[in-house]
Amino acid sequence: MELEGKSIIQYYNRFVMAKNQGHIKLAQAFMKIILGATLEDPTSEDGVKALEKISQVKSFESTIKSFPENKNTPPDEEVKEWVDYIWNNPPYTFEIALALGRYFQNAHNYRQSYEMFSAASDINVESEEFEIQCLHNGHLALEFGRRAEAKDDILEAIHWYETSFDLGQRIEASSLLEAIRQNHGLNRYLKRWLEVASKTGRVPLLQAIVREFVVVQDYSHVEASNVPVCYEEFDFWINELEDYNKFDQGKCLCDLYNALGKILEEFKLYNAALKMFKNGIFHSAIEARAGIHRVLPLKSKSAFMRDGEYLYGENNEILELWKR
Repeated sequence: MELEGKSIIQYYNRFVMAKNQGHIKLAQAFMKIILGATLEDPTSEDGVKALEKISQVKSFESTIKSFPENKNTPPDEEVKEWVDYIWNNPPYTFEIALALGRYFQNAHNYRQSYEMFSAASDINVESEEFEIQCLHNGHLALEFGRRAEAKDDILEAIHWYETSFDLGQRIEASSLLEAIRQNHGLNRYLKRWLEVASKTGRVPLLQAIVREFVVVQDYSHVEASNVPVCYEEFDFWINELEDYNKFDQGKCLCDLYNALGKILEEFKLYNAALKMFKNGIFHSAIEARAGIHRVLPLKSKSAFMRDGEYLYGENNEILELWKR
């Protein structure tokens, strides 16, 4: 391939950086480009400098294979520098893309690693390299998902398991996704929701949770509260339901949204009620649409929502319930 002198100089700088950092496979990938290139104009200023760099790289050609590969997790600043590099210089060859994929995998930057392996596959889709084969059959995404879950990065794990499912690992990916929904979704949220709804006396919401998740515990003793919904409580439920939906998009939460809408409507918090009913309409149009028709004409008469300390007093233990 024919390259400008300045391009060879840039590749040389990356070769030296990779070599000094102990990333020998990556250094060899840059070496291959440098030694396989021909100069557009070897007589120019950049061309003369490039010839010097080519000569220096050649001096490592017979010895670089004996250099030890650095298997330690690279520091964050180093990883950021390589990320910045590929943003401005997408991998030019299969070898560079593959080596960068392995580098980012070792750095636990799985999104960037996957992108580099994908780039390598685009250059040579027939490659029999292990990572490329795993990329195609979904095992790479499955492995990245397991690593993310081991670090308790659950949303990232879900991303990888869903990617693996789409690539054909349907049985295993489905099993892992269901386990996440049970261990990190339902168990984490349901207990909290029941506690908050019962202690704050939000009976319609509590009843909706019990129905939707088939809760066997009896909550019939809970009395409805006459304290209006405060900002903190409103934000709590908005965030909780949105987060839960990330874990289990198939779960119908319309009853919960509609119950919240009715509670807010009861306290004349029509603007907030409207938002709840609109959220509910994505799940079940009938009841949510009826709620929207009721509160929409009342928007201008909506009461002001207060903060928790105003309604309960600054030392009330209920205020702790909404801290996530």
